[in-house]
Amino acid sequence: MEARFNMKNINGKRYRFEIEAGHAHFAIKAQCKTTGRYSFINNLNAIISAFNVNLNDFRFCESIWDVTSQETKKFKAIAKKLFTDRCFISYLEKKLDEDRIEGEWENISSI
Repeated sequence: MEARFNMKNINGKRYRFEIEAGHAHFAIKAQCKTTGRYSFINNLNAIISAFNVNLNDFRFCESIWDVTSQETKKFKAIAKKLFTDRCFISYLEKKLDEDRIEGEWENISSI
């Protein structure tokens, strides 16, 4: 039996991830485990590539995407596949580390 995919609590080594998928939006939040700070990461190149979105579509330019219900279903399926793959999570964490070093992190404090 396949383990249930929990979109609210995906643990990597250095980050926790949460997929927010509503009927009109889709976002991925990454939280640094050591600092507690977080950022929405949809505009990270690794995510844009993995989800194969068109950057000429203004809906995908920000870190929270405005989507249709059909797109939400599609992106949730992609997220499940990606975030159950430990190799992808490791790759993503490396890219997040690089992003943070470059200062490209929204860096929102957790409450």
